[in-house]
Amino acid sequence: MVYKLCYVDGNKAYFTSDFKNQWGDDWDDRPYEHNAGTPYNFYQDKNGVEQEIKLKEIYFDLPVWYDVPCSGTDNSRYSVQDINNHRVPWISYDGHYIFAGTSYSSFIKTIEELGGTIYTPKRKGGC
Repeated sequence: MVYKLCYVDGNKAYFTSDFKNQWGDDWDDRPYEHNAGTPYNFYQDKNGVEQEIKLKEIYFDLPVWYDVPCSGTDNSRYSVQDINNHRVPWISYDGHYIFAGTSYSSFIKTIEELGGTIYTPKRKGGC
C-alpha cells in the first residue's frame, strides 16, 4: 500500500492510503491554516457506507525554515483542497518542492537529502 501526502501542519506531515477520497474538516475553506482540521480516517462511499482510510503521520525538521502555502501572510489564499489539487506545494525549501500526493517513502528521502530529520512515532506498547 502506498501512502500519499495529504496534509502538513507545522512540522507534522500526514499520509493517506486513499488520496482520492481523503478529506478533513473544512478542507474546502480558505484560509486553510485557520479552518482545516486533520485528516479523517474514513469516508462515505456513493452508497453512504462508511469506509476506513488508513493514515500515517511523521514529524520532520529541515535545517533552515521552509515555506508552506501560508508562509508570509496572515491569511493564505488556499484551502487544503486547493493544495491537494496541486495549486501550490505543501513544502518549498531551497528550490525543492513537495506536493500533495508525494509518497511516504519519497517524502522521507527528499527531507533527508535536504539535510532534514525524520521523527517516526513511537510504537504502542514499547519504546
